[in-house]
Amino acid sequence: MKRKLPQPSTLKADQSIPPKRATRFRMGCLLAGVLITGVLLSLFVIGVLPPPHKLTPTEKEVLSHYEIIRFALAHDDLAKARKAASELANTGGDRKHITTPATALGQSTSLEAARIQFKTLSAEAVRLASSQTGYYIMACEIYHCSEPCLNCPMSEFGKWVQVSSTAENPFMGKEHSRCGTVAR
Repeated sequence: MKRKLPQPSTLKADQSIPPKRATRFRMGCLLAGVLITGVLLSLFVIGVLPPPHKLTPTEKEVLSHYEIIRFALAHDDLAKARKAASELANTGGDRKHITTPATALGQSTSLEAARIQFKTLSAEAVRLASSQTGYYIMACEIYHCSEPCLNCPMSEFGKWVQVSSTAENPFMGKEHSRCGTVAR
């Protein structure tokens, strides 16, 4: 037989709600609070965050030329990198932050000089590719690097974008092509 619990209005000063029931009540309130908070947070995120930027055809073309340059530098192919950079300079239009380093890279006489200009292009490529599918933002994180080396110069460069999740480092070339990991 089920025991009837006294109603709060009929409780005397020395009586109280049994501890088991009080614990269930508190757990129920906590769960309801968590659910309400989750729903409100979801509505906030959906309503406030803008949808990901959709790349324009020109931006896609910029990233396509960038990928050719990145691949060429990862394989120490200066001629191919210079050719793709010249094409990128023509594609960039009035975007000086793309055309200026692309033009300089197209005129580079060494891989080192080309990689310095590629660093500037990479900053723009990372901006364009973030939140896009099909692009990986890569970085050499010294403590997570698959090819640790002494006096690693990667601290001078930074992040880059590529279309494969397998690292092909454009700043290190053939010598340490696998240096790097997916940063996001």
